[in-house]
Amino acid sequence: MKTCLNKSHSGPNPIPDEEFAKDSSREDGLKRQCRVCDAAYYINHKAQMDANSKRRYENKHDEVIAKCREYVFRTRYGITPEDYDRMLVEQGGVCAICLRPPGKRRLHVDHDHETGKVRALLCSRCNHAVGLVREDETILSRMIEYLRRFKLKKAA
Repeated sequence: MKTCLNKSHSGPNPIPDEEFAKDSSREDGLKRQCRVCDAAYYINHKAQMDANSKRRYENKHDEVIAKCREYVFRTRYGITPEDYDRMLVEQGGVCAICLRPPGKRRLHVDHDHETGKVRALLCSRCNHAVGLVREDETILSRMIEYLRRFKLKKAA
């Protein structure tokens, strides 16, 4: 038997332990207020709780994104966000292949899959294209020849 500590508890006190939700952080393993009072509190304060949660998320969102970005750059490519920003400035803020500025997403860090060495920053399309030809110059040369052959036929 346990007493519900909610001041507005309207039922009998003390009540059976089964009427309390579990809380592993408490010494007795149960919440301080019964399930009925807990549910009523949630209903009455849901909007305030949601606003507080949203505010906490918004305050930390940029920080979390920055830490994730730093982790990915460091573990995948061995660079820092500052290295990325420097490369972006050196490339004039555009893709190293098509020379277009990035759209909604950042430019991708292109790297040699055998050595892991970072090469440049590419837009999504160019990065996928390099991957689709398996970084093979022969395939890329054949693709260029193919496009030229059909371009000449079209012009004639």
